[in-house]
Amino acid sequence: MKFFFFLIIVSINTFSQQFLPDNRIVVLGNSSIELPADQVLVKVQLKYEDFSSPQKVYEKHKLKENELVWLFKELRIPEKNIKYSLLNVSKSNDYNSDVRKIYFETDQSIEIQLDSIKQYTKFALKLLEKGFSDIQAEFNSSKGDQFKAELIEKAVEAAKMKASVMAKASNRKVGKVLKIGDTEEIDSIFGYSYFILENGAKEMKFAKKNNSQSFALTNIQQTVTYYYNVKVVFELE
Repeated sequence: MKFFFFLIIVSINTFSQQFLPDNRIVVLGNSSIELPADQVLVKVQLKYEDFSSPQKVYEKHKLKENELVWLFKELRIPEKNIKYSLLNVSKSNDYNSDVRKIYFETDQSIEIQLDSIKQYTKFALKLLEKGFSDIQAEFNSSKGDQFKAELIEKAVEAAKMKASVMAKASNRKVGKVLKIGDTEEIDSIFGYSYFILENGAKEMKFAKKNNSQSFALTNIQQTVTYYYNVKVVFELE
């Protein structure tokens, strides 16, 4: 497990930070953590169309949806590991022919969490055999939620360090925290290019050779990186 926190190591620039007229400074703080990947998150997109009626396209969609549910049962995927969006049915125009045609289409996304990386290959092959081709997958960690508090703390620490450096450049000092909140913003100047790696260089761990087991990419330990961004308002003294 590796923690990163971000600190200014370049010249001061106020591109993404704000000095306010009432003796306040707004600073972005970023943090990240690397965790071993032990799950795979699979996303399946169901999209179908029909030129005759919305009922026809709905029936076509439900037929494939039922096949997918039976596949979940066959592979014993727990219901708690399955999330799906509402089924959307819409009417669109086909402009690819000389005569404008109206067709109906469905759209629905399903997320399936596999509790073992080794499950993914079998699951993906089964999906393709059943005619599901719009598939995406990414590594995931079962421990991601356990470190959210630490990520927030590290992000706030990074914001305070950054604010202190900026305040010092103007002969000021950082005072108390006035406001703190989540943000989707990323510091475009200081961002993730400048960081301190607390636990040394990243290592790629290989599984030990087993005479009864063939080599495979799934034997190579992968990691997942989780990020957290905060926007903090400090008082300036």
